[in-house]
Formats: sequence, C-alpha cells, structure tokens
Amino acid sequence: MTQHVRFRHHQFFASFFAGLVMLTLLVASPIPAHAQARRPGPKPAAGKPASKTLCVDVATFRQGKPARGLIVYGSAVTKGADQTLLMAVEREQLRTDNPTLFERAAKSEREQAISAWGELETRLLVELKSDELELPLKALYEQELARATAALADLRDRPDAPLDSRFMWLSFTAKECSQLQRAAPEAQRVAVWAWSERLSQVTTRDRADLEAELVAANIDTQLKPPDLSKELPPRRQTDQQWASRLAVVRYTLQGGLDFQGSAGAFFRVGAGQAGQGVDVAPLLEKMMSGQLNTLLKELDPTAQRPNGPAADQWFQPMVSEVETLGRREFRATRLDPDPTGQAASVETAFIAKLPEKGWQIVWQFRETRRTSDVAAEAQQQISQDSQVQAALGLLSALGAGAEAEVKKAVRFGAATMSAQKAADRAFFEFRDRYAQRLDGPPF
Repeated sequence: MTQHVRFRHHQFFASFFAGLVMLTLLVASPIPAHAQARRPGPKPAAGKPASKTLCVDVATFRQGKPARGLIVYGSAVTKGADQTLLMAVEREQLRTDNPTLFERAAKSEREQAISAWGELETRLLVELKSDELELPLKALYEQELARATAALADLRDRPDAPLDSRFMWLSFTAKECSQLQRAAPEAQRVAVWAWSERLSQVTTRDRADLEAELVAANIDTQLKPPDLSKELPPRRQTDQQWASRLAVVRYTLQGGLDFQGSAGAFFRVGAGQAGQGVDVAPLLEKMMSGQLNTLLKELDPTAQRPNGPAADQWFQPMVSEVETLGRREFRATRLDPDPTGQAASVETAFIAKLPEKGWQIVWQFRETRRTSDVAAEAQQQISQDSQVQAALGLLSALGAGAEAEVKKAVRFGAATMSAQKAADRAFFEFRDRYAQRLDGPPF
C-alpha cells in the first residue's frame, strides 16, 4: 500500500510542478533571502569543567529527590500551576532515585492498568457489534479483545503481584516539582537508542559517552529509534484519544483516503478508476488560479482578503467530500510555494472526526527545503519527468534569459519533491506506530 501511495503522490507532484513552472512567468524577480547570523554561545569559565549533558528529562521534586526519564505529556513548569506532566521512567532507576515516589507510582499504575484493560475490553465489545465491520478490522478487534481479557484475568488472579514492565509511568503536577530540565529532542533520541541497546545508566551518563558506545556498536543515532512503548503498562484513553486511534486503524486497514493541493484547491489522490491516473488538468487550472489570485492580493495592500477557513482549519474544503464517502478520517497534504523561489514547503496532516469536537487535526508535519540545498541528482530526476519536460519546453521557448528560469524552476521542483518525500516518511512512521495495537502507545 505504501508503494502505491507514493506512486500516486509522484503523479500528482509531476502535474502540479508542471503548472508551477508556468506560474514563475507571472512572479516578479526573486526577493533576496537574508539569513540571520547565529550568536555564539557563552564560553565556559576558565578552570571549570564542562557540565554534563544528559539525554533525559530531569524533574526535581521539592523534597530534593529527582526523577529521570522522558516527558511525553506537558511541557514547562510554572510556579504554582496545576499542570499535569506524564513521564516515562525506568522502573529500577526510579526505585533507586526516589523510593517514595516509586511506591506511589507502583500503586497507581496497577489501578490504572486494570481500568485501562477493562475500558479497552468494553470499547471493543461495542465496536464488534457493528454489522458494517469489515474483515481486517474485525480480526484486529477480536485479537485485541482476547489480549485485553487475558491481561485482566492475570491482574485479578494475582492481586498482590506488582507489574514487571521495564518502564513505568510517573504522573505529577507542576506544584510538586521545583525544577524541570528538558533534554533536546536529538538527545532524547540517543536515550531511546541506548535503552534499546540495553546500555547501563542511561539516565545519568553524558550524551557524548552514550553516543560513543552506540557508535562502537554500529548504531546510527540519527536514525529513528525502535518503539519501546510495548515495555510500558497501559493507560486509560479519553474518548478523543480512542477515536483518534481507531481513525488511524481504519485508514490503515480500510484503505487510505488522501487529498493533495495548494492555495485552497484540493483534489482526491487516486480518485479515478483502478489502473487509471487522475485527470488533474481541470484541478490544476483551479490550483494555479488560486495561487495567482493569492499572490496578486498579497502584492496589493488594498485588495480585499477572502473569508476563507482559519489557518488551523485549512482542511475544511475536503470535509464535505469525506462525509459523502461515509469516512471519518483522511490525510491532506498541501504544497506551499515560496514566491521568491528560494524554498519549498510541504505540510501533511491526518484529520479525524472526534466526539464532541468535530473534525480535528490529529497529527501534522511540515517540511521545508531550500533550493540551494538540493542535490544535482534530485534536479536531474525531476527534469526527466515527461510532464515537467513539456512545461520546461514552453518556458525555454521564450528565448533569451529562459535558461536561468528553467534552472530555477528545476531547483524549486526538486526541493518540493524532497520536502514531499520527507513528509511522506513522517506520515508513514506515524501511521505504523499507532496502527499496531489498541492499548498504546499513548496518543
């Protein structure tokens, strides 16, 4: 399915880019981009050793004892706030660092696990009553129901036995915490890799030390680390979280519903009959008209702005068609051309209809690539596409000065393709992460 989706995306991209080449004829000369110089960081004081850079978040409680792990919910600590934070911690590390907090967490996690498995069992029984349930979904629901029932039976048969998962959840409020140190996302990735490789003392070692040991084991810490969520106990899910998870599962098992476009004009990818490409000609005309009108109005400060959907509701033009198809989830991808021709941005989102909230963006990702960073190989690949070649031929026919415009268009097209590939990878990772099981990872 992934290869089919990628093929459809390439078909759309080639047609869309061919139209973009023509749009460059209507855009004024590029506006120079000015990069902001980074200020150098402070130098360490002479004679003082460099401080240790940890790969985990550290919450220091008012009793002075820490908890080390990764915050998965909540962000900053505001003095006196009631904000709840949720941290994944190593079970034995928390037992050593903060025994009192460990006992509290161990007691609550058992209660949480019983509630979570019982809630999952109830919800699945409801879903399985549907007469319209397709076979792939029914098979998954029955499999997960059996797993939930077995887990509940085990917990009830051993009422005094503690949970033995490698990691545990620690929930606390900002009021309880006197200080919170957050690790950079790149450092957190190193921590997950280190846990995956069973390295020792992950929460207290310096990042450089962990990276050196991982490199020695031929681990590339720049790659996405393995999913360790199966080593965490389950947690209860809100109605919105449950609906979001089911939306991902339906999208994956029933066939994805995808839209792409730009400037407010979107069309369904793969909407034609099997084996036939999408007829993008009329849709492309609408997209180009929308882009040109938007550009001209931005250049004219007196032009009246249209009353379109809010910035966070850009997916609304697709909702009516989705509802007509009887679906409650879809993916939308929009291309955001830079009028200066210096960069290309692609934003992709997964949208679902949630209880009491209506249509909401459940997940989104945005990737921007500068034309100056595109490799020659990528430029050659896009210039060889038949649809792109046709558009470039029209541009070249303009005569003097056209060669520079052609090169600029090819670089922009290659940057857009690169950004779209990155957006696709991010979406497939999101989809695969949440479509495997129904008790986790946390949404």
